[in-house]
Amino acid sequence: MDHEVFISYSSANIQTAQAICHALESNRIKCWMAPRDIRPGAEYGDIIEEAIVTCKVFLIVFSETSQISRWVRSELNIGFSSNKPIIPFRIDPTDLKGSMKLMLNDKHWLNAYPNPEEKFSELAAVILDLLQHPAVDTISPPGFQPASNVASADGSNAGAQGLFGKLLNQLFVKRRVKVTSDHAAEIFLNGERKGKLDAYETGNYSVSEDFYQLEVYSCEYGKKVKCEYSGSFSNSSTVIISVDMATAEKQYLMKAKNITSGRINDLGIIFLDEGKFEDAQECFLKAASMGEAAAAYNLGMMYHFGKGVEIDYDVAREYYEEAVKSDYPLALNNLGSIYYNGHGVRKDIAKSFPYFCRAAERGVESAQFTVATMLFYGQGVAVDKAKAKKWFQKAAAQGCKDSQNYLNSWVDD
Repeated sequence: MDHEVFISYSSANIQTAQAICHALESNRIKCWMAPRDIRPGAEYGDIIEEAIVTCKVFLIVFSETSQISRWVRSELNIGFSSNKPIIPFRIDPTDLKGSMKLMLNDKHWLNAYPNPEEKFSELAAVILDLLQHPAVDTISPPGFQPASNVASADGSNAGAQGLFGKLLNQLFVKRRVKVTSDHAAEIFLNGERKGKLDAYETGNYSVSEDFYQLEVYSCEYGKKVKCEYSGSFSNSSTVIISVDMATAEKQYLMKAKNITSGRINDLGIIFLDEGKFEDAQECFLKAASMGEAAAAYNLGMMYHFGKGVEIDYDVAREYYEEAVKSDYPLALNNLGSIYYNGHGVRKDIAKSFPYFCRAAERGVESAQFTVATMLFYGQGVAVDKAKAKKWFQKAAAQGCKDSQNYLNSWVDD
């Protein structure tokens, strides 16, 4: 199928639907309508569904009879669930009600009564514009982007007493390795030359034959922790390496007293990048409990995208809402996308718009583009092309190519 517009109508309005089809195709807009385009022998329901799913624009000829038509309601349901741009063309003053109100209330209507033919040219112009600049009816966050926030929102430092024991594995990547004594020497001597140690062991181990098992903690913040060690390396079969754990713990806790929620959040991002999702989640939970909005946002992202956890839009929304209490820009954007797409909630485009606006005002490029397109097409808000243009310009200034494409073909009314 190579059509662009699916025309949905009740049989009582077939003459109007045929006139609309003729007007659109006179403007080189390929339409699909039943029964004209039903292939001989095709299953009616199957071919209708295929025609809707493959169209670019769903046009409903809205009237008193179409509102009660079982076929029109079924077609609209398919178009709505397929995220097709929907244009209601109203040919009488019938009010919306029931399921149609839920699906059409926030759409940009063309009121064409009492003389529908006088609006055919405007309808063609709207559809041509929509085909040239497709409106995205499903808005997604700009990929999985964990947020770093070096300082906490209020700039305060939170205490970290007790973290050394309970959260040691959050702050150090633990792994058991078999290494030669020469390798062990290299680890410690390199650390000494750098003025810090990137590894230490938790006790005394003897080298037997050509290897020993060394419990190594590779410090992600190595430059912030220095451990004392004593011992010597030789070619003998037994080498004793000892670490002053008391000194190590003391020095770590001296650093940890001034640790911020932002640093714990950043450590969570390191774990996340390495695929250590449980460690990442524990860091984010700790930082979020200290008031770190970026960490609450990161937890929301994990559940939104299923990173190390099952996708759970309800949990994602709760974490985003927590971050939104601090007006965290990316959380505002993603919360908007949840309501726009109906992820775990009833789809509510009008409710999503204020969230996108707040994110756009705080510089989120994708939110600026979303606000622009919603204003341009009247999605959940009245059409305002002057405001839309301003938001396209703001997004384009940040490098948004889609916004620049709109501006390149912009024609002022």
